[in-house]
Amino acid sequence: MTIASVDDARLRKHIADSEGRERSVYLDSLGKRTGGIGHLLEGTAWRVGDPISDEQIDAWFEQDLEHAVAAAKNVVGAAAWDAMDRPRREAVVDAVFQLGPAGFAGFKKCVAAIQRGDWGVAAVELLDSRGAKQTPGRFMQRAMCFAYGKWPYMA
Repeated sequence: MTIASVDDARLRKHIADSEGRERSVYLDSLGKRTGGIGHLLEGTAWRVGDPISDEQIDAWFEQDLEHAVAAAKNVVGAAAWDAMDRPRREAVVDAVFQLGPAGFAGFKKCVAAIQRGDWGVAAVELLDSRGAKQTPGRFMQRAMCFAYGKWPYMA
């Protein structure tokens, strides 16, 4: 990754485990063509059911992670990013990966709390969302990471 401010291996494993690895194009929960590890394929020639090679999946994942790290830093701002510890950065990247930069930026109260370093409020605001009802486990993991500065499944 171009931004070495996250635990690359842990972040890759977490996102890949959360998203799953699909070797053919499918419709996600919003009806958008998706494949690989959460890679959106809207506006491309890929069609539902098309097979996807492992090499393509890996290339998309690399590209998507690079984009998510850069976008996460942009959404919260450089000062807040630099003040964060690695697990919280990873939780922000995970949110951007899942929701997209604009989607996560829409969590205005959560982002503002992150910018203030008010992690308890950031956690509460993250959970006060439609997304938390759609993927409750993933949102709870992020919220716990925000609140305590570590992923709940890590020692």
